[in-house]
Amino acid sequence: MKIFNHLIWPNNKELLVDYEEDELNILMEYYKAIIDNNVFEEWNNYKAIIYANYKTTKLELLLPKLFENYFETFPNILKLLSIIYSIPFSSVECERDFSKQNLIKTDLRNNLNNETLNLLMMIGLDDVDLLEFDFSHALEI
Repeated sequence: MKIFNHLIWPNNKELLVDYEEDELNILMEYYKAIIDNNVFEEWNNYKAIIYANYKTTKLELLLPKLFENYFETFPNILKLLSIIYSIPFSSVECERDFSKQNLIKTDLRNNLNNETLNLLMMIGLDDVDLLEFDFSHALEI
């Protein structure tokens, strides 16, 4: 969601004042069970701090700093951030997993039990280099 991508925020402070208020209203309405009305005040303070201190910091570097230093200051904003960035942007990963499952559980191996299928999927999805793989640990399983 572009609302939290500070790298594309307007450079003009006047434009930043009302930036993405409508999108925040939509998020507030959707997540009203866990977000309170202080989110709008938090949003204005959040924008000011990000604009002043972290304007060019990449989001993947910024998120840990926010959760470590500002969790009590912006609890609602950080709840929204954690929700938004935990939702996958596409289903590519799921589709890849289903393809891997279909390669493992074929017509010839249709009697695999769930535990065996799960273990074979884990091995297939990890993409570990066989030269680095710890086979002794695999034998213990």
